[in-house]
Amino acid sequence: MYPVRCGLSIPFPSGKRSKRMTISELKVLGGEGVREGEYPWAAYLINPALRCTGVLISKRHVLTAAHCFRKRDVKFTCEKATINNKRSKCCKKGDAVNIKTVKSKYFIHIGSICVGDNSVLKNCKLPKHAIKYTIKNATYQHYFKKFCVGRDYAIIELGHPIPYDQNSNYEDDSNEKVTVPANIANHICLLHLDEKVRLNWTELASPVVFGWGQSGNFDGQVKSSSFLQKAKLDSLMKQKDCKNHVTKYYEDILCISSPGNISTCSGDSGGGLISQFRDSRGIKRWFLLGVTSMGPNCSRLISENKGKNILMDTNAYYHRNKIDKNIGTEESDRKNWENLIGFHTLEFC
Repeated sequence: MYPVRCGLSIPFPSGKRSKRMTISELKVLGGEGVREGEYPWAAYLINPALRCTGVLISKRHVLTAAHCFRKRDVKFTCEKATINNKRSKCCKKGDAVNIKTVKSKYFIHIGSICVGDNSVLKNCKLPKHAIKYTIKNATYQHYFKKFCVGRDYAIIELGHPIPYDQNSNYEDDSNEKVTVPANIANHICLLHLDEKVRLNWTELASPVVFGWGQSGNFDGQVKSSSFLQKAKLDSLMKQKDCKNHVTKYYEDILCISSPGNISTCSGDSGGGLISQFRDSRGIKRWFLLGVTSMGPNCSRLISENKGKNILMDTNAYYHRNKIDKNIGTEESDRKNWENLIGFHTLEFC
């Protein structure tokens, strides 16, 4: 079976780090630059409507936020649902982008901290090892069918798998052969696939978020950058505290306490909430906890200068069965993992 690589950074010769930005330029508000290869599971969703981040969870699948697939002009406004007075409804089924549009006009960028689009920075040049992948399929309709209340996750199947051992060739949409270099990416580890992982919170640094988002500056403007950013948060909140502190509480939500000057912003949606744990062999790896879903308005955060704020992410572990079904890691399929997810698993290699 292939070597265990999930949750490990990939060393790049240059070790290039994203430019350190001022607060007016940051996307993950209060964040810092990510080195090339430091978070090789970071993916960028290129679409006509919204700017979103994603996280690579297998050699062919990206996890992101389902609300990234809403139509351009749709704004979520929550009201009481007619079918269930205990729940709100924030959208309707027709607010979702058609899957045919997703397959033809949406793409995934993987392999670099620089995405090179509409940059406010002039020194971000898209490197050759970055690859734009087509989308073969995407699962996000469940979110819109349930009025966009909870279940804010989407699973994207790439048109071609990520290489992991040697250069691979495939034909792109123009029927030209494309050579994809090995080691451009590596996927994050999933908690439920290593039952013996040591969840030692006292040993770890705080959970981390990352993304290619936007933020408001002190002039109330919104700016974008092409560089990937990361930020350390305080801690995960207990579910009962989460329920007491937020107005939109769902069973699959993780609440994260954060300093007032640190937050995810528009465009960071779908990025990973990650922490470093020791696996069953004692090796430190990055594991996925959640997917960025909701948070405070960044422009308002800057103007109000609060001491604390709360971010809300979709709990990846809560949806482990749906993830397994989509990426092929159900119990009955695990004998074929080397073909399905390639450079995963921990205890089974």
